[in-house]
Amino acid sequence: MTVANIVSSVYLQRFAVSYEYPVHFTNRLFDPANPILKDTLTRLEPNRRHRCLVFVDDGLV
Repeated sequence: MTVANIVSSVYLQRFAVSYEYPVHFTNRLFDPANPILKDTLTRLEPNRRHRCLVFVDDGLV
């Protein structure tokens, strides 16, 4: 096969991914009386059990 016999087509495709998330500034986030953590975790799926992993920087504590 020679280079002259090779047929090729190129299609340029593009996609974008959009992200949306709330940002809250609050005090006493883990206080049971503060609903922000629960409301934030369950805002899209209120009837689902959600897991959460929290990291705290040693400069904060």
